[in-house]
Order: sequence, then C-alpha cells, then structure tokens
Amino acid sequence: MKFCILAAGIGSRNNVLHGLHKGLLPIQNIPMISHVISKLESKQEIIVAVGHLSDQIISYLKFVHPERNIKFINIDHFSGKGSGPGYSLLQCKEELQCPFVFGTIDTFFDEEVKFDVKNNWIGVATIPSNHSKNYCMVKGEKKLESLYYGIGNTVYNGFAGIYDYKKFWNALETSSLVNNEHQVTSAIDELKNVELKNFKNFHDTGIEEKYVNLRKKIGKEIVFAKNDEAIFIDNKKVVKYFSDETKCKNLTSQTIRGTEGSGSRYLDIVNKFLLLNCMNKSIFTKDGTAQGVAKQRLIETLAKPDKQVINDPYADSFVIGAGFMKLMGHSFNLWLARKFAPGFHEHLISRTRYIDELIKNSATRGVEQYVILGAGYDSRAYRLELPSSLRIFEVDQAEVLDRKCSKLPKELPNSENVTYVPVDFSHQSLTERLLDSGFDKTKSTVFTLEGVTQYITKEAFNSTMKEMAMLSQEANSIFVLSFVNELLNNKPEDCFGKGYLDPEKKANLIKDLSAKAAGEPWISFYSIEELEGLLAQNGYSIEENVTLEDLNSLYFGPVDRALSEDQIFKLEHFVIAKTKIE
Repeated sequence: MKFCILAAGIGSRNNVLHGLHKGLLPIQNIPMISHVISKLESKQEIIVAVGHLSDQIISYLKFVHPERNIKFINIDHFSGKGSGPGYSLLQCKEELQCPFVFGTIDTFFDEEVKFDVKNNWIGVATIPSNHSKNYCMVKGEKKLESLYYGIGNTVYNGFAGIYDYKKFWNALETSSLVNNEHQVTSAIDELKNVELKNFKNFHDTGIEEKYVNLRKKIGKEIVFAKNDEAIFIDNKKVVKYFSDETKCKNLTSQTIRGTEGSGSRYLDIVNKFLLLNCMNKSIFTKDGTAQGVAKQRLIETLAKPDKQVINDPYADSFVIGAGFMKLMGHSFNLWLARKFAPGFHEHLISRTRYIDELIKNSATRGVEQYVILGAGYDSRAYRLELPSSLRIFEVDQAEVLDRKCSKLPKELPNSENVTYVPVDFSHQSLTERLLDSGFDKTKSTVFTLEGVTQYITKEAFNSTMKEMAMLSQEANSIFVLSFVNELLNNKPEDCFGKGYLDPEKKANLIKDLSAKAAGEPWISFYSIEELEGLLAQNGYSIEENVTLEDLNSLYFGPVDRALSEDQIFKLEHFVIAKTKIE
C-alpha cells in the first residue's frame, strides 16, 4: 500500500499567510502536511504531488522529516481549467499501480485513523447543511450510493482508499471536468461497494475562516510573527520560515553553527527555512536534567535587568544551542517553555531564587559550610558573591563534575573556596568522601538537595538523610530540599493552579520528558506527612514548605510578571528543615 498526498494546488480559499504553501499553514505550530504524515506508520511509502510553491514543501519535508520515505511528483498544470486533484492524481499514476490511499492537506482531524486498503472506502464527516455549498456531498449510510453537489449533512472529506485501482484509473482518465477541474469524485462514483469511513473530528482548513477559527479553538500558539514569517515546532525541531530568503541568510551569518556530531545542529539553511534548534539531547547523557535547569536560568538571564528574577552569567556555558537562545532573546525562549507547560519556567526559577536567598541569608548569619548534593551545573558559588568564610562542597558524579570544570571559565570568583567532591554512590560513602575532602563536622552547615528526590529511590534518600544526620551531630545544620507531591500520580489537578489546562496530560508529559529526553525518570513521590516523618527520624524539623503558588507574587510580582492561577505549578515543594543542637 502507498499513500499519496495531494499538495499541488494554490490554495485560493485561504490567504492567511501570503507566500507560504498551504501545506505549511500551521495548527498548534505543526504544518498541515506534517499532521497528515504523523498519522502514517514510520516506514510508509509516501507520494507527494507538488506544484505551486513546490520548492517550499520539498525543502521543508526533506529538512524536517529526512527519515521518511517520500517521493515527490511535480505537477505541470496545477491551476486554471483542466487542473484539480484528479489531474494531480493522474500524474502520480505510474507510482500508484497498487492499492493506495490518497488525501488532501486541507483536512485536519484530531483522532487516530487506520489507513489500510482492504477495500474501497472514502472519508466522510458530518457538517451543518448550510455549509453544503463548499463540499461534495455523500449519499448512503454504510456504503456509498452516490456523490453529488447540493444540500446535505454528510460530506466527502478528501481522503479515500482505492483497492480497485485499475478500475479507478480507467474511470478517472475518462471523467469529465466538474467546475472546470478534474475531480477524483467522478472516478470514486464509478467504483462498487465503497465503504464510508467516518472522521468524527473533521475540520476544513482550506477555508480561511474555518482555519482561523480552528486555531483559536485548539489552543494558544504563536504562529506568525509577521505576514511573511512563520514558526514551526515539528519532529523535535524548531523551524522559522522567511518569505524573504535574505533574512534567513543574514540571520545565519550572525550565528555560530553547532558542533558537528553534538546532536544540536541548530543552524542550517534550506531555501527559506532556518532550523533554529534541534531539541535532541546531547551525546553526553548524564547531565540531561542539569542542562535543562541551566537552560531555564539562561532564559531568565536574557530578560531585561529590571525584569529578572535571577541572573546567572555562567548558565550559557552548559547549554547546547546557547548561541541561538541568546540570538532569539528572552521572549521567544519563554514562549517555547510555555509551549511545553505554562509556569514550568517560573517554577524552576522560583526554586532557584528561593534557595539563593536561603544561602545568602545563612552565610550572613554565620553558617560556615555549604554542601550541594547533586550539584550538576549549579553556579551559586560563583554568582552570589558569598563571603570567603563560607566553605563550599559540590557533590556529584565524577563525569558531571569533570564536564562542569571543562565548561566554566578558568578565572572564577570565589573558586578558592569551592571543593569538588566526586562520589560514586553505588559503592562510595558520602560521609567518607566529604570528610576526605575537608568537611568539618564541628561547623554549622547548609545542605541542599535541589530537584533530586524524584530521581532516586526512597531508600537512597533515607540513606542520604542518615549520613547528613551523622555529619551534623556536633553542629546545627539546615537541610533544603525539594520533592514532588504524590498527588501528581493519583490526583494531578491538585498539583496545578485552578483552571490549568489538561493537568493530567501535562503531568504525564513532564514525567515522560524527564524519562525519555533527559534519560532520568521520576521514580519517587512523597506526601508532606511522609516526608515530615522521614526528616523527624533523622533529627530534622520542617521550618518552611512552599511552592510556586506561594512565591509567585513575591518574586514575579515586583517585575510585573506574576502568573495567573491557571499557570501555577504546585507539583514540587521546596522545604527548609533544621536540626537543633543544645
């Protein structure tokens, strides 16, 4: 079976974006033609009939979907008398000498459809009768009786499966013009036993009004920056289209290409398209989460100084594609983060700011040691202007710490007070490694475990707390940690603000992204009661327990960026616990 996409016409019914191929009109920032392709199996052989603005559609698909088995057929006559979908299909005849399915790029359907050709079938949908003038109508219930132009409720939606392909070709070659065009419906009407395949969620994007209304209905998106530009997020790539090739070339000349083989090939030209950022993980797989957090710190640092909640001049050292991010600026990057999950960026930044303030205040009050557990690409030691009296220990896997050292500038403020403590937790003791590195059990200490508890077993977390308790027997300590609420699994709506869109879907998306993109799945979730009990067993009592909901107005209000309730994250809690030595 082969699949043929008819994409040659000029799309005269929709002029939303001048100069852009109709197959590239985006819904949820994904081009219409990619929505069609996404319904097909990965190895499906695809024939695409192209004509009007063929260079765009060919370049785009080769650029964004290189893994797909696609063959392009150039249609010599795609507008005016004698053109039409039937003519385009006839030009593909040699490639379609077998059972096949064909469809248009004007049809959007948000549902799973199995495209097979065990028999002849056509796609149908139900519409209001007052819209009949725009469509070919279908007579019949389960089987096609006839196709006609008139008033009705059942419409042919542009998709069909042709099993009796020889009979179909004979009928199409001898068919007459309808409305001055070759119509595939003339041939379909000659076939016997044509089944009706119902597409429940049918939307015709070929009509401008319907396309615009669908975009509004489906959800928030930034599609067109200007009349002659568009942004696509497709197949793990961010692509920008320019009607003017010069803009694309100028932008490329200003930006450094990604390192070959890094998985980040983030600038490359194909005609009028610019691949801005390939959102694949880097080759180095042990820093997926650390990179993701550093990326959010970089985004925040790109904001205007009077709009910043935190500033991290070192974040760009760790982020693949940092050059692109800087070029596109704070607003664009923040928009991308919100496409993933509204409030996600602010959640991570509020956590960062919360711990920043705790560390600075603790140092001011005389705390002498700071231990960063799972340090990753943390940069507090260098960016917070901490007093020289504060000794800092950064604990993590040796590979992560080595990579961190290689990325940071050689000259760093306060570096003489920082000790890297590589630990292999599978067979090394945290206590022994810290003591060997100069940790002093008689000095007051702040321990931080930021964004880690969800990635480790509860047994490992409890073991870590026991070691911290042993290290804090002779002096008071503060333990700052975050944890993911167990409600994320069984009652996700309680982990987001009131009115948050699709909380269950977003909860699963966040967990899936961590597991698949970062390679670090979330495995442990806690109730506050369970966590409080674990802390108490090790001599700690909770002083504060907050979320973005509590910090939103405090941090983002003063810079006029406070979030509405329907963008609030409450899934991860930030906790301060303390010991007290009499």
